[in-house]
Parts: sequence; C-alpha cells; structure tokens
Amino acid sequence: MTSALVQLAEDVKTALAGHTFTQEFNIERVLAPVLKLEELTAIQLIVRPSTKTGEDFTRKTQKKELTVEVAVVARLNSSENTDTDPMLDFMDEIETFFVGDGDSIDPWRSSAGMQVASYRVIPYDEDVLYSRNQFTGLLSLTFDQYT
Repeated sequence: MTSALVQLAEDVKTALAGHTFTQEFNIERVLAPVLKLEELTAIQLIVRPSTKTGEDFTRKTQKKELTVEVAVVARLNSSENTDTDPMLDFMDEIETFFVGDGDSIDPWRSSAGMQVASYRVIPYDEDVLYSRNQFTGLLSLTFDQYT
C-alpha cells in the first residue's frame, strides 16, 4: 500500500508531466537527487515527498499536512537576466498551475481531491547561481488531509 505522501508526490509528478508549459523539461520523483552540472543538458524538475505532520482537528478527526517539493534545476550560460528571467517565469508558471490565479485558473487537485493549502517559493539559490551558473528554485506545496 502506497502512503498518502508518496501517492501525492506521484500525482504531482504526473500532473506536471502531462501539462504543457512554456519550457521543456525532464521530470523525476526522487528523495535525494544527484545531479552533475556537466550532465545537466535540459531543465530538470525534481518532485520529492517532503514532510507529513498531524494534529487533532476535532475529537474524531485528525488533520495531516502533506508537503511535496518541486525543484527546478537548470544549467545556465551565465547569471545574467537573459538566462535567469525565463527560469523565474517558469517557477511562476508552475506555482500558478498548482495554486491558481484567483481568476481564470483554478487550483490543481490531487487524485484524492486535495488542493494546496499553503505554499512557499524559494525562487533561486543565490550561492549556486553565482558560483556554478546553475539555477535551483524550489516550490514547497502543503496539502491538508483530514482523516
């Protein structure tokens, strides 16, 4: 039996792989990715089940928070705006896909009907960007599950 967190990560991976974005990418679900800069020829999306926490919601119901992280990793030619801006736009595009835009795009729902309850965006890792010309951004998605 697959845990709810792993199933959610699989749902996120499947949804990303099946959607058309402005950037082409490779995608995989792994816990601890090992990426070598010289082998990074395309944008890599990494989906990782992250955390699961729980608390009593009522006397009979427990609320669990399931967090899945989506990392966007790409080798850049430079850390100039012409290389980084499209990656930041791509991060925004992925964020909008999951949380909606409050107007024409509805929030994404998992196969279990869960949608994002909260999220956090780390648009890039500054040290990695400047030292290796590698873009690494992170979108942390937290879903509420009631049992």
